[in-house]
Amino acid sequence: MAHRQGGAWIFPLILLLVSTATAGEFFPLGRRHPVQGVFLSPPLTDAAVLPAGGWRLGWRFEESNTLNRGATSSGTQVLLDTESSRLALDLGWGLGGGWELRAELPWHWRWGGVLDRPIEAVERVFSQLNPLRGRVPRNASRLYLLADHALVIDQRGAVSGWGDVELGLVRGVVLASGLQVAGEWRLALPTGDEKTWLGSGGVDLALVLRAGKGDGGRGWVAQVAWVDPADPFETLPGGLSSRRHLEVSGGVRGRLGTLGGQVQLAWRQSAIAGSGLAEFEEDLWEVAAGLEWRLKPGLTWQVGLIENLVVAPGADVTVYSRFVLRP
Repeated sequence: MAHRQGGAWIFPLILLLVSTATAGEFFPLGRRHPVQGVFLSPPLTDAAVLPAGGWRLGWRFEESNTLNRGATSSGTQVLLDTESSRLALDLGWGLGGGWELRAELPWHWRWGGVLDRPIEAVERVFSQLNPLRGRVPRNASRLYLLADHALVIDQRGAVSGWGDVELGLVRGVVLASGLQVAGEWRLALPTGDEKTWLGSGGVDLALVLRAGKGDGGRGWVAQVAWVDPADPFETLPGGLSSRRHLEVSGGVRGRLGTLGGQVQLAWRQSAIAGSGLAEFEEDLWEVAAGLEWRLKPGLTWQVGLIENLVVAPGADVTVYSRFVLRP
């Protein structure tokens, strides 16, 4: 049986952030999952675009821990016990006329990790202990999926390599009311290895609509994305497939001097169909909360946590850190 996340430990932090809450911009969060994470998941970003000749360079690190097991009466079984490290460069360049070009270059490392014991300690404090913890080896990595009595994935130990490179073209406008509206056409190129589940094996496409308002310190943004992913299951047994899906997210931020914070909430439909497992096909709800420090003019540092609020289609918890250079 899948473990349902309580998420109670993060809400006091959210309340603190809303009351003080960031200078700068929203942390670009997308789906984090050892299998579904190979598909394009457009990150939540500001609706404002860079001016002509303006640029932004972000260097971020994310560490996601996942532990879940599920089974159906039809013979489908899954075990996801791994930690995923993700390094990424995200770049933006203002083209002028309300246009901006964006790119993201990710590197993945899936391994046993180091977060099992800290997560167990936090879960014990809030009486939300995952019953699987203690029954599987700590700091080990295993992905296993049996669908329709056919082996789809059986991966042990660490794997690493480039993920799928993402490119985006954004067109933004500012209405008379000050509301910022932007549309983005985004794609992911098959630069990651689909055999080790570091990429989707094809071109993923997404259409994104954003709206928001802010002054660089306080602000909000809402986003809707329609995603058409590639299908790495076409050549695999088990009857699974990827599917077109929606992702909806939003965030608020604020600032107090050089210190700021932000809160984000996301709902994501499953990118996979055909398994009958909640680990893959239940809608995902996630909440994120983080702090931001302005280290010097043009340079900020963001840190925070992402918590999965429902059953297992997302990572149990993700910690993140990002440096942003924007002259």
